[in-house]
Amino acid sequence: MAARQELQDLHEAWVKLNRRRHARRQDPIPYETWAHRLGRSSLWTLERERCGLTEMHAPEAPPCEARRIGENIPHVLGRIRVDRAELLTVLQAEWSALVGEDNAARTSPSGIDNKVLTIEVKGAIWFSQLQRVALRSIEARIQSRFGKTEIRRVILRQV
Repeated sequence: MAARQELQDLHEAWVKLNRRRHARRQDPIPYETWAHRLGRSSLWTLERERCGLTEMHAPEAPPCEARRIGENIPHVLGRIRVDRAELLTVLQAEWSALVGEDNAARTSPSGIDNKVLTIEVKGAIWFSQLQRVALRSIEARIQSRFGKTEIRRVILRQV
């Protein structure tokens, strides 16, 4: 019975290995090859014949077509909106008008990621004050100027 348990453990480890390989889109390792690497191929053959076990196969990897890098570039660039840099430039140019002179002296827009504008704030006191009092009004002014489709949310980051 110990040999059968060892065989089951060996099979479970093999299935786990091939699931990881499947997730990484690698070819599965045939059971005999893997068992042979571990020095257990004779045990597997003996147990398979003695217990009447059928051939076990690794899960098949999903079909994956290889593409040239040039074919992927438009797909990747389609996900990245190039005009985000332009939007950030316009935000920086109009920053003092949007947030006021006092706030503009201590804050600056630093980036837009997934329609979330990050504003860098200099100093803990100003960060706390803006977080509690002015964040929603700044967000509303920015969204009224550029639209909610471009800036969905505004977050502050202390520097």
